[in-house]
Amino acid sequence: MKSFVQATIFAIVAIPSQVHAQKQSTLNIDSCFSWAKQNYPLIRQADLIQKSTVYSVENASKGLLPQITVNGSATYQSDVTSFPISIPNVKVPTISKDQYKLYAELNQPLTDVYAIRRQEALVKANAAVEQQKLETELYKIKERITQLYFAVLLLNEQETQQQLLLKDIKASLEKMKVAVSNGTASQMNQYLLEAEFVKAKQRLTEIQSGKKGYLQMLATFISKDLDETTLFETPTLLVENTNNNRPELKQYSAQKAAIAASGKLTDTKLIPRVFLFAQGGYGRPALNMLNNEFKLYGIGGVKVGWNLSAFYTRKNDKQLIELSKMQVEAQEQTFQLNTNISVAQQNTEYDKINELLKDDASLVILRSQVKQSANVQLEAGTISALDLVNYINAEDQAKQALLLHKIQLLQAAYTKQLTLGNL
Repeated sequence: MKSFVQATIFAIVAIPSQVHAQKQSTLNIDSCFSWAKQNYPLIRQADLIQKSTVYSVENASKGLLPQITVNGSATYQSDVTSFPISIPNVKVPTISKDQYKLYAELNQPLTDVYAIRRQEALVKANAAVEQQKLETELYKIKERITQLYFAVLLLNEQETQQQLLLKDIKASLEKMKVAVSNGTASQMNQYLLEAEFVKAKQRLTEIQSGKKGYLQMLATFISKDLDETTLFETPTLLVENTNNNRPELKQYSAQKAAIAASGKLTDTKLIPRVFLFAQGGYGRPALNMLNNEFKLYGIGGVKVGWNLSAFYTRKNDKQLIELSKMQVEAQEQTFQLNTNISVAQQNTEYDKINELLKDDASLVILRSQVKQSANVQLEAGTISALDLVNYINAEDQAKQALLLHKIQLLQAAYTKQLTLGNL
């Protein structure tokens, strides 16, 4: 009967725990990266860049289509062409001083195909620059997510450790109450442990409050509901990758490609333009200047144009393009230098944390042994509760340092790969 009651009690207690566990959601850092990128408002700009590129390329390609213009004029002249002689029995027509013309002209470029193709290439190159700028901005989100995610991980570990500390202090307090009631310990020792218990509870409240704030910020970034029950997976230690794959480098390459495309488009200014044309209109006079009546007319042929003034600025245009390229290269070199400096600092920090971590486990064992001995001495009355509190705090600090260094080591590895663009 007793066994049946115990089993029933266990079932009653275990079932809610299992249901609660089933409700817990699990989160990992890679999912956070993906969700944050999808949820970030700037991501919508990618579609806008693509659509804008399509429209701009289409507009450029339409430069190969026949270009149609409609013109008109009405003028009054102070003088017109006339014959200074008179011929008997021959009426010489007189041209009106008011003249009118309305015509449409069609021009079909023949040599603009080179300029159009290079203009299309420039549009695409500029779009690639804008796309890479967007990728650079979106990559910065990963830095924020990494900071928030590891902050929550650390606070989770600190919360667990703080709860263990409370349990430890409470166990010592219970023993002290028994000792005080038996008259083998001073009431002051009980008060000291009670004060330390309250202090530890306050620290737990601070940790939980800080964790709640970080959860709210992370939830806003990834647009997911997060609470204290959400399980955060501890990331595995990343494989070392020393290649620099930052999106900024692709952005610099895209900028240099756009500058090169701009230079090629500038060269097309030197090419003579050849195009077919046709003109049809209605006016007075028409093509026959001796006919002073309104007439329809038409004309067609080939036109050739060559803007020689483009040679005036060719040298300066080339210098400006070269200067733009040099500016981008200087920015790229500066970025790579700063990245290398950051990676060197991060390597030093990683090595330091790794060395500290090697001694943390031994220190925790030693502090635990000292605390256990202190508990025995307190029961024997050879030390005070204040001494025990100091030993408990020393053990807690050693455990906190171990937890901190574990999380910091993971975060340092992720930060380095983030700096190199490998996340």
